[in-house]
Amino acid sequence: MSRVLVIAKGSLGDMIPMYAVASGLRDRGHRVLVGTQSRHLASAAALGLEAVAIDGRAASAARRVPWISNEALGGSRAAFDAELSALTPQARAADVVLGNQLALSGPLVAADQGRPWIYCAVSPLGLASGDNPCLVPLLQRLQRRFPNSAPVDVGSRALVRTYAWLFSGVVRQAQSRLGLKHLGHPRFEGLFSRELNLVLTSPRLFERPPSFPTHTLVTGFTWLEPRFLDDSGAMRRALDFACSGEPPLLFALGGSARSKPGRFFQESLDASRRLGMRAMVVAAKRFHASIPSSPEVHATTYLPYSSVFPRVRAVMHSGGIGTIGWAARHGRPSLLVPGADDQFDNSYRAEQVGWARVWPRHRYRGPAVTAALDELLADASLSARLSEVSSALSQEDGATVACDAIEALLRG
Repeated sequence: MSRVLVIAKGSLGDMIPMYAVASGLRDRGHRVLVGTQSRHLASAAALGLEAVAIDGRAASAARRVPWISNEALGGSRAAFDAELSALTPQARAADVVLGNQLALSGPLVAADQGRPWIYCAVSPLGLASGDNPCLVPLLQRLQRRFPNSAPVDVGSRALVRTYAWLFSGVVRQAQSRLGLKHLGHPRFEGLFSRELNLVLTSPRLFERPPSFPTHTLVTGFTWLEPRFLDDSGAMRRALDFACSGEPPLLFALGGSARSKPGRFFQESLDASRRLGMRAMVVAAKRFHASIPSSPEVHATTYLPYSSVFPRVRAVMHSGGIGTIGWAARHGRPSLLVPGADDQFDNSYRAEQVGWARVWPRHRYRGPAVTAALDELLADASLSARLSEVSSALSQEDGATVACDAIEALLRG
């Protein structure tokens, strides 16, 4: 059996698909070590995964800009150097290194130690290229206004590459120190693998372009639920509420918006009242006091989606790729309110395949959201498409497909 180093960073939405692959490899008898941030050590342990912190004492800085994570460009010099120091001996002891779209250190430690590098993109934006044009923060309004415009696509890609090049200096400096400048742009070809790229999402949401290298595989959704966050009391109360009347609307933010919801919950509840519908709000406990108490409203912390989504009428969320998948799997329409990172691209793709509608965050006001939800719930064609796709999605097993591909690479 092989020794596998899995580098997983980011939010829970970034971590969960990597946990699914890591757990699958462990269950096949491989020795798996997860290199991650300190805040994820407890969740890895709850899944029975061996894990090591890679962030040392370097604290995460606040985002330079609200629409993209600092870690997407390498973070600070101190943090990136600490990460390399922590990962280098682990890569030396491994037979293969794999990591997600925030694991910019992965290709460096793998190449430095002569190990195969496997890149795991959680969402299509993780493999943005000329053959896979993606919506990006700041430019997404222009891109949506001029879809399929070659000049807009080329110009947007050039701007993104330049921005990422300028602000990923810590990674480029590390490439230079290690004699790895030939890897290329740290956010693009320098992150992609020459051996195996895995896109851990559904081929129904993202088809591999024919021009992509054959060693790029779209696996399907992984469907691992973070049961380590399960709270039996909260689950019982939420299910009691959901089953005590008409199915409620569910409102939940993801990514960085979880900690800075603004008026999302207040405007959401205004919309649910106008529609005469009950509402379930998923939020951190510190925000519960700001959510008006009512027999028609239930506030809860995170709960496993497989238990909650079948009992709601529709889901309003930020457009995380996993939440899009769970909603579609249970045939529930989504109103997507993207705000950062890959959420814009995920949301656009879900809208294009007829699983959801997108509503801009800056226009998220009670009366407008009321009208948008009314149209969403009345959209018979969208409901029909979700009914068709839900059974197919439930058959996807992205973790198994990914593990099969990884083992094939290990066998040579």
